Amino acid sequence: MMGRKILLLAAAIAALSLVTANQGHAFNENDVKRLKSTFSCAHCDLAGANLVGANLHNVDITNATLIDANLSGVNLSGANLTHIVASGANLSGANLTGANLSTAALTKANLADAILTKANLTNAIFFNANFSNAKFSDTKLDGAQLQSATWTDGTTKCKRPSIGKCDR
Repeated sequence: MMGRKILLLAAAIAALSLVTANQGHAFNENDVKRLKSTFSCAHCDLAGANLVGANLHNVDITNATLIDANLSGVNLSGANLTHIVASGANLSGANLTGANLSTAALTKANLADAILTKANLTNAIFFNANFSNAKFSDTKLDGAQLQSATWTDGTTKCKRPSIGKCDR
């Protein structure tokens, strides 16, 4: 009897795990609307949002959550992205010219083909991020943590500690 209860409990936990694992990150639809209408959305929940190709020039999304968000091809030039959490976000081909990403957390983010000219990446965290073919020019990397990031050549993995530059 006790063995059957344990088996049923284990099955229920397994089923619940499957259901919640497939839910992913849910963004707040009101936050997305606010972002698009006002270009300001500090502390917004945009986790998992699909903003592909959006023009978010000079947007202020300080302290926003963008975990697993799709920002491919987005224009974020001049944007204030300080303190964002964007782990696993897709920023491939994004224009981040002059954007402020200081103290942002972009672990495992995809920044392939992104334009980071004159961007401020001071003290940002980019562990395991992908910078393949990304464009860096006058970019501030002071204190940026680039450990295990794939560098602009698409093959080099930044070694430890890789702070402020990609140690090869």
